[in-house]
Amino acid sequence: RLIRRREGLKVARKGPKKHRVGKSTGTVREATHPNHVWSYDFVHDATVDGRSIRCLTVVDEFTRQSLTIAVRRSFTSRHVIDVLRSLIGTHGRPEYLRSDNGPEFVAARVQGWLETHGIATRYIELWNERDPQRRRDLLAANWTRDARYVDPLMAGTGHDGIDALIAGVQQRFPEFRFRLIGEPNGYGDHVRFSWGLGPDGADSPIKGTDFAVIDDGRIARIAGFLDQVPAGA
Repeated sequence: RLIRRREGLKVARKGPKKHRVGKSTGTVREATHPNHVWSYDFVHDATVDGRSIRCLTVVDEFTRQSLTIAVRRSFTSRHVIDVLRSLIGTHGRPEYLRSDNGPEFVAARVQGWLETHGIATRYIELWNERDPQRRRDLLAANWTRDARYVDPLMAGTGHDGIDALIAGVQQRFPEFRFRLIGEPNGYGDHVRFSWGLGPDGADSPIKGTDFAVIDDGRIARIAGFLDQVPAGA
């Protein structure tokens, strides 16, 4: 700017700073804490031979930390999801993900993946929560009031009924914890994911697959299937 003024050239005036809005997994406008909002963007460049490259940048909007810069000749939705999955494993899951640039189909698929992953993650968190009040808070936030759970061994309706089921499983297996197995997937209002129940650091002796029906972002129905149950469990 100083050089342009010295040479008598016009210098554009700076306007007010604009907040990043873009396409988001929620209606949040501005980040207020770490892992509140991540934004990802695509930057275009070229190598010395003239071939195009694309850089995927991911930033925590509150801390302004650059979480990664991934470089490829091109990106598909699967490539973006692989990068985000790795970041979530390191930094934890953001509450919202914002895309300010990139193909519409990539943004839509990434958004769907993040929402599906979040539903499964919060489901497992609920079953591992030992504090009764915290468990009730998780139920209120993530399950509809008339939600129903059913599997071959038990069933419950509403927050009270489902909370009682979880407390019973924790009492029967006090040293066991749930964990996700593989990648959750879904379409529309349906989500499917597999889980294991067992001691930390060991293979889960009990495994199952659950099918969820989602209503306005919250779990309304769960149909559970037991894939592996040892004798006497």
